[in-house]
Amino acid sequence: MIIFVICSGVLSVVHAKYLVPRGGIIPATLLSLASLFALISASLHSSLELVSFFIGVLTYFTALLVAMRTISDPVFFASKLSRYLSLISIIVFAFSLYQEPFVLNRYAGFTHNQNSYAFFPAAVVMLIVGVGVSSIDAKTPRPYLSYIAAATALVFLLSTTSRAAFASVVIPLLLYALLASKKRVLSKPGIRKLGVFVSVVLALFILKACGFDLLEGLIQKTLVTYEQGELARGRVSGWMAALKEWSFFGHGPEFRYFPGYSLDNYGHNIFITLLSRVGALPAIFFAAFCLFVCIDLARSIKKGGRCLPVPAFFLLSSYLVHATFSSTFVAPSLWLGLLFYTLFLWCRSRETAHKYVFQPLSTGPKFSKVNERSHRALDSAET
Repeated sequence: MIIFVICSGVLSVVHAKYLVPRGGIIPATLLSLASLFALISASLHSSLELVSFFIGVLTYFTALLVAMRTISDPVFFASKLSRYLSLISIIVFAFSLYQEPFVLNRYAGFTHNQNSYAFFPAAVVMLIVGVGVSSIDAKTPRPYLSYIAAATALVFLLSTTSRAAFASVVIPLLLYALLASKKRVLSKPGIRKLGVFVSVVLALFILKACGFDLLEGLIQKTLVTYEQGELARGRVSGWMAALKEWSFFGHGPEFRYFPGYSLDNYGHNIFITLLSRVGALPAIFFAAFCLFVCIDLARSIKKGGRCLPVPAFFLLSSYLVHATFSSTFVAPSLWLGLLFYTLFLWCRSRETAHKYVFQPLSTGPKFSKVNERSHRALDSAET
């Protein structure tokens, strides 16, 4: 297992350098360090349970880099080194699926947990809204299908009564609305459309809170003072109690887990869970990875990025909210967000970045002839 993690990390860093020269090396390095230190911590406690989460994210990111280069540039395989690296990466990724099929195992039993189930429609809402916002100023004919799909996903999301999942939709919308209004990313009609959508979502959230007596419970939790020694209630109290039990190398993957839910979250916060179970270094590097990706996408949006940065920003910022308030490591928004982020990195590193990154997604791809001389120079430099 140690050799497997080291190979995955090295391949991720190497492929990030060869495939995505601009910005790919930093997130790949952060993921590799998080996986390596999590493995060291788990080996001290003779348990590898939570390490599979890091390995899953790491190998998934590596496989996306390989797939992007293979599809977009078949000339890449002209180099023997490139062929060997790609072959080894495919073997490592296949072995990781055999060893820990994270894509399948982590979604088992969703029908028995409304909070976990809610993150499926939440990810769908973020994906549809991200694609729609990226083309909100474009003249798209009859986007009724997108409206119906978003409304259906919102209905499923409301039916789960999960406050954490709903917050993972509301907060990214507010962040993007603030970003768009300050930096003039959208035109005035586009900002008005986005404002109407955010207002509708907030109104639904308030109605949902009133309907399930959530507002009354929140007020009671805020005003009532609990006696010292009583079990802490509320998210903030749980976070503060969990932070006091952190350890440099962690207390082990099974520290304070619920029977039958070994991947459940102590403290209702993924980062606090990692801090207390696998130690400080994996938690810090994984948090740095998430923050770096979101900041990188926000900077691209400020410059006018549309097609890929907006959906990726919605999905990955939704995952950050999910990681802050949720009680499970399952996150469809993480896998979808990494897919869009990898596409964004690859397109940004090529000469056609403007046509892919700044073009609205719903208008469809518009391919144009690229300067062949610069492509040949770039390929020869990489090989």
